[in-house]
Amino acid sequence: MEETSAYSNEVPTGFAPATSLVKRVDELEQQRETMLRQWKLNLAFYKGNQYVFYNRKSRRIESLPTDEGDKPRYRVRLVSNQIAPNTQSLLSRLVKSKPQFFATPGQASFEAQKASQVAENLLEYWWDSLHLTQKREEAMMWSIIAGNGFWKVTWDDQAGPGMKVMVGPDGKPIVDPMVKHFFDKNLEMMGIDSDQFEKRVYQGEIRVDVMSPFDVLLDDSAQVFEDCKYAFCVHPLTSEEIFNRYGVKLKPNAINRYPDETLPGVFGNADPKTTENVRIVYYGYFCPGGKYPDGRFVVFTKKPDIVLYDAPWPYPFEELPLVKFPGMRVPGQLWDSSVVQQAIPLQKELNRSLSQIIEYKNLTLKPQMLAPVGSLRQRITDEPGAIFEYNPVAGKVPESIPIPSLPPYVFEHLQDLGVRLKDIFGLNEIMEGSVPPNVEAGVAIDLLQEAATDRLAPQITLMEKALERCGNLMLQLAQQYYQEPRTMIITGSGSKPKVERFDDADLIKGVSVQVEAGSGLPRTRAGRQARVMQLLQMGILSPTKAYKYMDMADFKSLQMQFEADEEQAMREHDKLMDGGIINEQAAKQAQEQLMMSMMQGGQVDPQLLQQSVEAGLQPLAYENKAAHLETHAAFMKSAEFESMPSEVKDQFYKHFEFTQAAMQAETMPTGDAPKVSLQLRGAVGPTVGSKILNQSGVKEVTPQELLEPPLDTVVIDNKDKPNSEGGAGGEMDQYQMELLQKLQGNQALADQKVANALTEQAVKNG
Repeated sequence: MEETSAYSNEVPTGFAPATSLVKRVDELEQQRETMLRQWKLNLAFYKGNQYVFYNRKSRRIESLPTDEGDKPRYRVRLVSNQIAPNTQSLLSRLVKSKPQFFATPGQASFEAQKASQVAENLLEYWWDSLHLTQKREEAMMWSIIAGNGFWKVTWDDQAGPGMKVMVGPDGKPIVDPMVKHFFDKNLEMMGIDSDQFEKRVYQGEIRVDVMSPFDVLLDDSAQVFEDCKYAFCVHPLTSEEIFNRYGVKLKPNAINRYPDETLPGVFGNADPKTTENVRIVYYGYFCPGGKYPDGRFVVFTKKPDIVLYDAPWPYPFEELPLVKFPGMRVPGQLWDSSVVQQAIPLQKELNRSLSQIIEYKNLTLKPQMLAPVGSLRQRITDEPGAIFEYNPVAGKVPESIPIPSLPPYVFEHLQDLGVRLKDIFGLNEIMEGSVPPNVEAGVAIDLLQEAATDRLAPQITLMEKALERCGNLMLQLAQQYYQEPRTMIITGSGSKPKVERFDDADLIKGVSVQVEAGSGLPRTRAGRQARVMQLLQMGILSPTKAYKYMDMADFKSLQMQFEADEEQAMREHDKLMDGGIINEQAAKQAQEQLMMSMMQGGQVDPQLLQQSVEAGLQPLAYENKAAHLETHAAFMKSAEFESMPSEVKDQFYKHFEFTQAAMQAETMPTGDAPKVSLQLRGAVGPTVGSKILNQSGVKEVTPQELLEPPLDTVVIDNKDKPNSEGGAGGEMDQYQMELLQKLQGNQALADQKVANALTEQAVKNG
């Protein structure tokens, strides 16, 4: 391929002609000329340039003069832009809720289950890293204004992390360290700087670009977007970028600005961009099949009509790398209509009515005059205190023309126009936050909002399908181009980002992406919180899970606390799978007890050995037992856990049982202190009596303490009736003395048996 030495419009040598492609592009542009004109009008009205019109004689879009000095002095051309705020309100309803993605495995194997989890994590990562929230808003804005918005999903080999590599004489990177070392030595001996052979290579990354409908040409034989077999995308590139990519220098032939900025009379000479600064380049995408069995991806320009790049279909999918966001669907029509187009007539009438009211006000302040010819010597002005002289002619004097009062229906007409404009955009009082009187419950408000937003359900459903298509395209690109291990950062709600690592083996084919139906519909925060509280009270949701659905921005500290518990439980999973220790302090204490026992007895106590092994699986004292149990149980129900070795499963089972026991011990109710007197009859001994007292709430009572003489239960200071010496207390004293003597006799008998045994042993040894 030969490079031209200067910018030129002549056909460079070495490039194939693009005559047929240019002809096809011209035909498509001519077919949608009417739509392009309407899109420019819609965009101008949205931006407040609402006196534009299409001049059928000159066949171009022009604007009435609106500035002082350009228009008649008495003429009022007021603009009350209701399209822009209503467009913003509609956009906020359409993108209020983030659709929920989920991946479906193509088979029931563990690898497929893991691949679906990786796919869901990747979708969350892409949503943040590729700024898809902002790009969705921009594409939906184009759908509202022009009826159509697009994403283009491609692979950018110049994106992602980069690194410098040494390139050999053949142009290929040198991977072997030894070869690189000797190559550096040879360059040094030859006096050549090694930097000349260094090249920066990039890891590559998926790219999502927002495309306006002005820059997309679709297959005109299709009635719906999904049936399109080819498309052209228009890209304004600088001359330097064209040279770096395709090796040809071409002069700029366009100005990079909004389409409506070329309207005569709208911006005029105020636009600072007056010189051409970009070159229009066309990207053609032809799906595999029919005329192109292997597909085709071609890049070309007009004037000169040359092909800059031509290759077979480069994508792992056999559909266009475009995602269409919906406007107002028209049955049997490829291109959608727009809401702004329907609102323009009402907006014109509103501006006209307001301008006429202002003109009427000006007439009342400075009315028109009827004066005989030659009666006025000077022009009447609105100067305060001015004196105007006149000549009476036949007894006639100058007088103002009487102006009738403004009819009341004019203001009713203005109010009706505002209501009708809101109705076109699907807005009403309930959607704007106004609810009927005496309706305060969050669930009731949410039901009203849901009924009001049902009108947007078809458009939101199509938007969900568009995002679903985008997710599948991105996942297939990742399956083909993610060849090396990568790291993704997933940001949680209120917690620190989670870093996960994966490789190409985790992205197997057969995993499809779907969007939960209705998840993109707008919902009120109060209604969502009311439903979550109801599920919480019914016991369907636990407090450790309910916080995720509450959507309370002012409770970030609480969310961080719950997520910290979950993350700690997930770290315990990694330790258990690696055979690690969870409770190091308990394991250390158990090891010390085992060592002391071995030093004293010389043998290993099996019970202490078992305790030392299991002590490391005990839960930590400060952890949230309920949150850990819920996280552990969810993981132990997964397919990944079922495929683990039995030794690892046993570790999980034991740790789960220990955590359950620790939670039960913490939540076990303690006995209240006795509120009535407790009488222990003579049939109850001191040992049994101490156990009864301990279980009743009187702790740490030993049998020896029960043998002590009791106090009188009632002390009465009465001179006539002194305390009786005999009674229940005396009987209890006598019983306890007898019991003590019996215990002492048993103890003496036991001591005698021990002494006899020692004597017999000594005789045998002697």
